[in-house]
Amino acid sequence: MFKKYFVFISVLFSIYIQAQSPIVQPLLAPNEVEQQQWVQTQYDSLTLEQKIGQLLALDINTSKTSESLSLQETIKAVMPGTVFFNKSSIAGKQVNINAFNQILPIPLLVASETMANFPASGTLAALKDETLMQRAASHWGKHLELKNIHLSFIPKFPASYGSSVELISEIYTLKDIENTRLFIKNLHSKNKLSCGEFTKVAYKAPISTEVDLDAELLSFVSPEFMILNYYAELVNGGVSAISTSYKNQFLSALSNDNHRKFSQSWLANTIKNKLDFQGLLISGSIKTEDNALALLLSGHHILRCSPKNISTVFTTLKTAFETATISEEYLEKGVKKVLMAKFKAGIQNEKPQIEAAQIDTFLLENKLLNEDIAENAITLIKNNKDLVPVRDLGQKKIAYLSLGEGTNNHFINSLKWYTKVDEIETTMLDEILDKLKSYNLVVIGLHPSNSALNKSNQFSAKHKTWLYEISRQHNVVLTVFTNPAELSNLATLTNTESIVVSYENGRTFQEKAAQVIFGAISTKGILPIKVTDEFARGTSFQTNSLSRLSYGLPEKVGLQSSKLKKIDSVVNQAIKNEIMPGAQLLIARKGKVVYHKSFGKTKYKNGDSINNHHLYDLASLTKILATLPMVMKLEEEKKIGLRQTLQQFYPPAKDTNKKDITLLEMLTHYGRLSPWIPFYLYTLDSLKKPSKEFYRTKPMPDFSTKVVGNLYIRNDYKDSIRERILKTKLRKRKEYRYSDLPYYILKEVIEKKLGDPLDMLTQKTLYKSIGANYTTYKPLEKFPRNRIVPSEDDTYYRHQVIQGYVHDMGAAMQGGVGGHAGLFSNANDIAKIMQMYLWEGYYGGKRYFKTGTIDRFNKCYFCKNDNRRGVGFDKPQLVEKGPTCGCVSMKSFGHSGFTGTYTWADPEKEIVYVFLSNRTFPTSQNRKLIKEGTRTQIQQLIYDAISE
Repeated sequence: MFKKYFVFISVLFSIYIQAQSPIVQPLLAPNEVEQQQWVQTQYDSLTLEQKIGQLLALDINTSKTSESLSLQETIKAVMPGTVFFNKSSIAGKQVNINAFNQILPIPLLVASETMANFPASGTLAALKDETLMQRAASHWGKHLELKNIHLSFIPKFPASYGSSVELISEIYTLKDIENTRLFIKNLHSKNKLSCGEFTKVAYKAPISTEVDLDAELLSFVSPEFMILNYYAELVNGGVSAISTSYKNQFLSALSNDNHRKFSQSWLANTIKNKLDFQGLLISGSIKTEDNALALLLSGHHILRCSPKNISTVFTTLKTAFETATISEEYLEKGVKKVLMAKFKAGIQNEKPQIEAAQIDTFLLENKLLNEDIAENAITLIKNNKDLVPVRDLGQKKIAYLSLGEGTNNHFINSLKWYTKVDEIETTMLDEILDKLKSYNLVVIGLHPSNSALNKSNQFSAKHKTWLYEISRQHNVVLTVFTNPAELSNLATLTNTESIVVSYENGRTFQEKAAQVIFGAISTKGILPIKVTDEFARGTSFQTNSLSRLSYGLPEKVGLQSSKLKKIDSVVNQAIKNEIMPGAQLLIARKGKVVYHKSFGKTKYKNGDSINNHHLYDLASLTKILATLPMVMKLEEEKKIGLRQTLQQFYPPAKDTNKKDITLLEMLTHYGRLSPWIPFYLYTLDSLKKPSKEFYRTKPMPDFSTKVVGNLYIRNDYKDSIRERILKTKLRKRKEYRYSDLPYYILKEVIEKKLGDPLDMLTQKTLYKSIGANYTTYKPLEKFPRNRIVPSEDDTYYRHQVIQGYVHDMGAAMQGGVGGHAGLFSNANDIAKIMQMYLWEGYYGGKRYFKTGTIDRFNKCYFCKNDNRRGVGFDKPQLVEKGPTCGCVSMKSFGHSGFTGTYTWADPEKEIVYVFLSNRTFPTSQNRKLIKEGTRTQIQQLIYDAISE
């Protein structure tokens, strides 16, 4: 109750201030004398017909060339002073204003009623950050400049539902006033005219108040009081023009007599006489010419006409002047008002030519603004059980269901960036409930079609039932991509645990909503309207980021999009030169993925186009993405130590020449081990084919280790691999020499000490919980063959195309699970693990490693001995050439893989870079990728793009 009276008093005070303040002159230009001279000169030069034309505006609702030519004839005949564009006509390039102006005595005032490709007023009202509103208005001014538009409607604050008694307290607050004035002020700073129009208002309860429209003081619970005060605020804010074309549902609740009296003419008179408005008054689009004269005489300066009736309206006004119904003095006053607006808008000045660079800059600013608005507007209005943000991904089985006829592809794809999400597609509730039985979290999205956006009951009766029944049985996160008022049409939301309001169904809002749900970004918005008693205006649950990768524009993190585009050319040229058939790239900075693209095909001939969901054989990236995390875990638990010798943690090494090699030396490739042993060669027959002594074409009790689809090796051959490694001679000199052999040993150590196979351990302790659901050994057990990129047409061992099976021969002989190779993944998953390393072992609200562990392993222990390597990680070169572009910091780390893969992370610049290719297809003899340095050339371009 106190709130209602407070707002009421504020509103009364506002009107009082309006009455006491000096009259605002919104159309006066700074150079007032020059403006008056120009207006008088132009007025004196006009014929009667041309003066009448200045009072007319032509609505243009087309972008077709043929219709545009017809409009030109209409303009030539009537000579209107203004044109109004709608969304489609703004988008069209065929409407040539310059051609129109050549046949007119004074250039047109170009106006736009719609705010195409701009956040809706409800979205803007959800913002807490005032600077974003300023940016929005300023940016809209730039948009108008590029489109050569002089006058624009402003966002209509407020917009709400309520009964007449709730009107003042719920629909209209001081924040709305501030938002409106802020937008007007910043629009004017770009030398653009603003036009206000009362918002659409709907009421739950009929209005029973008897209304006396002629009373001096209107009842404070009446809609009329509300409208009057709203316009008072527009006037106070210096709005250039006001349109009387409002559409309010409360009109139908008034008596027929009051409905008739509450007209555009009454409103125009009220605004002029009670509020002393000195700007332009613009009518709604005139359907018939009958009321045109009445609208003009009530104080309107511009009458909006369709191409069909503008000529008859023109004739009506001319006749009225000739019969003295319109006096010459009244005509002069109206025409000069329009001319003042034209001067203020600068139509008399020659427009500078807009360059392509200006347009590019504007488009980039537009994307950045929309991204910022979406991130700051999305509102969490309910969060029982703290479902948002989603934690413990390893414990979640998530389903997604779409309601409504609108597009949802960006939302579901964005959800899948974070973890496995299954889309439920069926038209029967029983089937949905049956399919959902095994899921413990359901994300439901309301995606209305464009045609349904302005309609109530966007939830169909069927979908309301679905939502109710699913919420009754499951934990649900409901995401509404429309006006939150739609929630008031639901019978109950009691059982719906979490509700996210995303306001709009465009790509940016869909992507950001997914990021909110998974905690990549925090929630900041506030509910701008009252939806129900439970969801009052201002409702907001604030969440914190869980430190997961977010996705957005490069400029948000100090990178330049224009420079990153050069990467496209490098990759496309590499594909053209057959350096590789295709590639998948990802770049992240400061925890935000800003470049995520796929190029080329899975193979040169008859290959599928690569997309971001294809899996690649990572080869030696396995070392730092699978084996190394397990080693770090063992080291943290003191089950092994970097200074321990091999015989201390691996008993089979006792009494061998390798017993005194430390774990540190093994992982820094400083243990004098041979670089590689071609184990497979010892299993081939005289024809260089797999020997029957070691292989079978079908699984058998002693031959169940699968090498490839139709080839199984003896189960005990792993013992032969171990023995051969332990018996090999050590290199004579202690120097850096890259070797796979330590990882054969470490795989065995890990599995022995942690009690599970390496592939199971990595899934259980890392991949599931971090959301790396594309990362796996033996991918054909989880993914279809066509989702996996082939690595080679093997003509020397397996004699077939290797696709879905590990390329590395040694890992293949271990059943596809090696400590040095065997892992498959995509760029997005790799980035999650590398980002976890950058964040010192923390990701997604979970600590994987203790603070300091990553630093211990990301250290060059033998740099003074010309060994650049960290513990498992590769490090930047110490000499001119090496694994990086030479532009990275010495704290950076990463690894490369034989199949053409590469990933690198830089703590100083906060960059994660992932490059995946199958340069080994069709043959591993293709070494162009290495010779050309394509991967590091791209790395250099990333660093060249840094702007801060």
